[in-house]
Amino acid sequence: MANDYYSPYKAVHHRDKINKIRNGDLALPSYIEVGLTGRCNHNCGMCIFRNNPFPRNVYQSVEGLNKMDIPLKIISKLAKEMDELKIPAVEITGAGEPLCHPQIEKVLTEFSKYEIEVALVTNGALLTNKILDCIKNPKWIRISVDAASPEVHARVHGVPGQFDKVLDGVVRAVEWAKGYPDVVIGASFIIQKDNFLQITNFTELMKSCGVDNVRLAHEVTPKWDELFNDQEKIKILNYLKSAKSFEDKDFRVFAMVDRLPSFHPEPIGVDQCGYQFFAASLSCDCLFYPCCVTKFNRDYMYGDLRNESLTEILLGDNRKKLVQTFPYDACEFCYLREKVKFIDYLCQSDPPHVNYV
Repeated sequence: MANDYYSPYKAVHHRDKINKIRNGDLALPSYIEVGLTGRCNHNCGMCIFRNNPFPRNVYQSVEGLNKMDIPLKIISKLAKEMDELKIPAVEITGAGEPLCHPQIEKVLTEFSKYEIEVALVTNGALLTNKILDCIKNPKWIRISVDAASPEVHARVHGVPGQFDKVLDGVVRAVEWAKGYPDVVIGASFIIQKDNFLQITNFTELMKSCGVDNVRLAHEVTPKWDELFNDQEKIKILNYLKSAKSFEDKDFRVFAMVDRLPSFHPEPIGVDQCGYQFFAASLSCDCLFYPCCVTKFNRDYMYGDLRNESLTEILLGDNRKKLVQTFPYDACEFCYLREKVKFIDYLCQSDPPHVNYV
């Protein structure tokens, strides 16, 4: 389908990486996720970095997380070396709110010195035209809204008086994106007890604001089954169907219901996690991890950008060893499972009867 921004099948367009995986070689990622800061102006109850909802403590407690920032000199180094290695894209996000970084405009300007595609994940409350104008090669922005009213937003995001600021940020991003025909503006909604009644209203509101799509995803928690009773779960499915009715050629609704099995994982029988060949995650402590799911878990850390080059990190022995030994089926949860399964399929030899598509 056109405009399927969340397709789990994008790996098929990266045959060079698939061939490297098949040959047992390391591949450079197609994008780097940069968790710019641990600071945050909101206090969302569903934040997986602060609330550690998983029994095995996937997101290990990091002392001083709410004061951590990647220094500008490290960002400058990262952008320059990404350009040299021809890594084409960066996603600016965080364990906190990336726009809380004290030098956010200079950070964005560093990436704008090169032909690096830039994506931004933000809660929108601090989004200004000055910040937006620092992005010279934008691809998409996703704003975490999670509500359709000030009261519900205050409960979900843990701070009062922010909803109108967030809506202003959404509208500002939509207007700014008109200068970039290929830029996609999306809004996200994490389904939880405090907001599920607003799924449809949220979708209608975001469409009226002019965004290109909304993403409706379940809260990341191992206690999903305990959050809602059976009647509420039926209501949620009906609200999601109602939300889909707002779709047209200019507006997409992504209901990420396939994520539920990720919270009750069963082994899926893959030989390795192929997703880590396509992505790398730099956290606000300047350390590299395979993905956002493993961020801050030192068992999966494979490089420190403060004292290693990007080449040494991404093509070095630590990452190679991790790729070879990564215990994917032991992951506490993974909402990237469909991508991992498809990458694994692409890396296998031709199946029987391959011509009978």
